Amino acid sequence: MQCWLISVVVVAVSTMIVLFVCSFDSLEYQQIGLNYSFLSESVEKEPYKPGRYYLGVTNRFIKFPRTVQSISFIDDWAEGLQGPALQSRTKDGLTVHLEVSFQYKLIFNQLYNLWATLGHDHYETTFTRMAMEQLSTATTHHNAHFFFRNRTYVSTEMHRKLDDHFRKHAFAEVPFFQLRTVHLPDDFEDAIKETQVQEQHIHIARLEQQKKKVTFATEVLKAEQ
Repeated sequence: MQCWLISVVVVAVSTMIVLFVCSFDSLEYQQIGLNYSFLSESVEKEPYKPGRYYLGVTNRFIKFPRTVQSISFIDDWAEGLQGPALQSRTKDGLTVHLEVSFQYKLIFNQLYNLWATLGHDHYETTFTRMAMEQLSTATTHHNAHFFFRNRTYVSTEMHRKLDDHFRKHAFAEVPFFQLRTVHLPDDFEDAIKETQVQEQHIHIARLEQQKKKVTFATEVLKAEQ
């Protein structure tokens, strides 16, 4: 009788220990999370930072990345990036291919809104689609000449638009953006390069003309002395 009672106590204590241990869940340094209850099928709105927490045996974390994540549209698949480059049209109707990459970070205090709106497993697919739409639309705001001559401005503008859109609709921020390459039709780029060469020749001719004027004026001054 005593042996049976001892066995029951041992089993009960062991079960309690197992249940207690299973009531904890942890988030690594690079993770943030939401507390999900399997019992009530509900999610706590308050997000959790990295650490080990007592949640209860029927609860577990829905985990998200805490660190910056990258999305890229690159034709060079050897780099192991998502690809391919984005294709759109400029304001004047020319086809343009953009190779871009950007880094996003989930906004901690909006983590529940992200989960409730976009879910957990496929939100990055939505992010990718959002980026494609925003960047393709931004391309149509400028003509091809502007793209060729003001790449830094275009990059800054695209970054701002993407960050604004993600903050409003994706519950994330875009701290970094890279406009890697802008591919315009070959005949257009050749024409632009030829125009630049002609402009350079004109600039050199003007400098030579100015130099001759200065030389002539100097000779006149010398003659008058």
